This record gives sequence, C-alpha cells and structure tokens, in this order.
Amino acid sequence: MAKQKGTQIVATPMGGTHLTPNSSPENIVHLVEQKIPVSIATDAYLPPYPGVDWLPFNDQSLQGPDVLMKIAQPAMQALHENGVNENEVLALITANPAKLLGKEAKFGKLEVGMDANLLVTEGIPGLEITDKEAIKKVYFQGKHVVDRRG
Repeated sequence: MAKQKGTQIVATPMGGTHLTPNSSPENIVHLVEQKIPVSIATDAYLPPYPGVDWLPFNDQSLQGPDVLMKIAQPAMQALHENGVNENEVLALITANPAKLLGKEAKFGKLEVGMDANLLVTEGIPGLEITDKEAIKKVYFQGKHVVDRRG
C-alpha cells in the first residue's frame, strides 16, 4: 500500500535518547525489496538509542553527520548481501535523499547539468568505508574544497 501511495521512507537506524530507531537493517532491506524508496538519516547530534545492537558504537555520546557512514553501513551491507547492486545501495545516502527533498534535478547523482557535489574515496561510502578519513577529496558545486591525499 505504501508503494502505491508514493511513500518515501527516511530511516533513522540510530534513533536517539528518547526516540526508538524507526528502521533496523532488516526493515530497510524489506522496504527496498518492496521497491519503496529509502533514505538513511542520522538524527544528528543525539546519542544512540540504548540497546541498538546493529550500530558499531553505543557509548551514549552525541553523534553527528560525521557518523552517517557508520549508521548506514549495517543496512547497506545487508542490502548488498541480498543482491542489491552497489549503485542502488549507495542511493540510500545520495540520490534517494535528493529526491525526497525535491532536489533530484540539482544533486544526488553525477550527471551533466547537475551540481558536481562528490567525494573521492578509497571505497564506496557506507558500504566499504565508514571512516571519514578515507574521504580523500571533496568537491562542492564543482569546486575542490577538501584534499586529504596524505
């Protein structure tokens, strides 16, 4: 029914101090299998909900956007292990959120005429890498703004 109504889901696998997570990795896999667009979000600057067992941290410290890849990884890996291709998996933190915000003509993909917002990394963000230090370059609107070639 959700698919027929054009529903899009913002999954918050981390939850927060008083907010239970709305999506486990298994729930996200189920939604994607039903062809319901899913975007993964951080609910930034909240500590994780106590007892969430799919996150690689649970220290109750505030977590922000810098941990998006760590929050997304369990669901992204589960999707990939269930046969979802890498581009569709990456869309959970790129193209899907852009579409949800009505900005799909401006960003979320690498296409002619769109803002050139992109990362140069040592792997697929969220799937193969979770450490922000693995992001070697950042381009924002075509301008090179971060360089960590180290």
